[in-house]
Amino acid sequence: HKRGSVDGHVIIKAEIRGVAELGMQMRSRRTDPAAHFQRHLYDPLDRLLAQFGAQKAVLEGDTLVLSLLEYGAQGAESLAVARACCVAARLIQLADAMNAEHERLGLEHIEFGLGLAYAGVAPTYLYDDKRKIIVSPAIERAGELACCDPALRMAGKQSHGRALSVVLQPARRGTGEPTAGRFARYNVGGIELDAEAFAQLNVEISLQRLGRHGKRPMTFYAGLCTDLKGERHWLVVREHRVGLWVGGRLLDAGDRAQPYYEVVSDKRVIDRVGERLSHDSANIF
Repeated sequence: HKRGSVDGHVIIKAEIRGVAELGMQMRSRRTDPAAHFQRHLYDPLDRLLAQFGAQKAVLEGDTLVLSLLEYGAQGAESLAVARACCVAARLIQLADAMNAEHERLGLEHIEFGLGLAYAGVAPTYLYDDKRKIIVSPAIERAGELACCDPALRMAGKQSHGRALSVVLQPARRGTGEPTAGRFARYNVGGIELDAEAFAQLNVEISLQRLGRHGKRPMTFYAGLCTDLKGERHWLVVREHRVGLWVGGRLLDAGDRAQPYYEVVSDKRVIDRVGERLSHDSANIF
């Protein structure tokens, strides 16, 4: 059927860390890194992209950029952000499966940090011979969300292993900085969704707001997304609040702090949502 014009697009950018170290280790064992990545990452990624209608925009050793187009037609053709969330969650799951194999073989782990950004316009395309090059401000934005600040990593104040944190570093007095501070990110195995993408996600699908009670109350949003085969998939987004990073310490800025959004990749949480959402949403998590 007719899709209509391209009204917007989504960019997923993945920082893939540890590829160079892994490649050196595999070559020292006389193992082919290219064949390993093809089997454990690129082949399953191709199947994933075909399932949700995503395309590779950039594929380098330590960088992966994917794009999804939003069409003017109604219904399933306007699910670009929802499908991007599903792709991103499954990309983290692919990395987890790959690292499980590395654990078995005694190889170095790889580390992903993902950012997902939306632009409500069609992307621009350039051509280098026959190679199509996508140009979009969403690429730079997604890159910001995917990064892991060296100072935050070195400080060791974040959770060990997988975590996503966004903090505000206030400007020092007398520095002449024009702004009140800068945002910094710790993204290890996380998927940050920018505010524009979250707003568009609310347009695309019916999101249900869920609460988690306890010492650290959290807000979640959950909804269903349809892939190109017509199969439905749950997606879950967690709302966080920006913290303050002052003097090497992470401080809670309270409920009035700016929110930011994380796509949940933990399959156990996603499955629990699908199983229990219709029964008792307040106690899913």
